Amino acid sequence: MTAWPDIVNGGFEAAAGIAVLNHCFALWRDKEVRGLSVASVAFFAAWGVWNLFYYPHLDQFYSFAGGVFITLANAIYVAMLVHFTGGWRDLGRRIRERLAGWTVCRVRGCHYGTYRFHSKALYFCTRCGKELTGRTFADLEPLTDDELDELQQEWAAEVRP
Repeated sequence: MTAWPDIVNGGFEAAAGIAVLNHCFALWRDKEVRGLSVASVAFFAAWGVWNLFYYPHLDQFYSFAGGVFITLANAIYVAMLVHFTGGWRDLGRRIRERLAGWTVCRVRGCHYGTYRFHSKALYFCTRCGKELTGRTFADLEPLTDDELDELQQEWAAEVRP
């Protein structure tokens, strides 16, 4: 006989799997990852793998079935996140840039040679306006008038829908 908590837990796990698949469809549509850590999703995928080992020992069939569904959904989601963030393809480039002493704007790839690294500093890229660590405004090269005009046009284009 199956206990009702097993059925409820299995239902929650299956519903969570549907929610994760919704994230997968949204990511497939947008083809862009912003504001999300792959590591956090990978943690829950690993937890799901543990649950696939754990639930049979508790004789919880429905929880196991829901766990299979959410674990597969999380694994698909992690694979999609790695794919759309550049994953392994960009890892070697990022390591080489760090070893070479470059500070890199992750959004548009603007490179600045860094002379000192401030681990807790937060600055903004003068070329694209995004966050940049490692240098102060005084360390950055000044923009030419053409570069300033181009930057203002880019910002104006981003504001317009």
